[in-house]
Amino acid sequence: MSPNDIQLRVRRTPFEPFRMFISDGATFDIRHPDQCIVTTRTTVIALPGPTGGGIYDGLAMVDNIHVTRIEPIAASINQ
Repeated sequence: MSPNDIQLRVRRTPFEPFRMFISDGATFDIRHPDQCIVTTRTTVIALPGPTGGGIYDGLAMVDNIHVTRIEPIAASINQ
């Protein structure tokens, strides 16, 4: 997926939580725009900690070409 497409989703106003699907089958729930940093080749995703509250536990780096789709969380849960 292009970095512009990912960035549009991250910066949407008002923000709408979404699920990012990766080509290896992994998924990442993005619940806050501060959870993602999009670069030209890579998206860095902050992984929520066990207690939540905006404290993150680690980072995942995803090559943008491996992002297969992005869906609103509510829509992807109902599938």
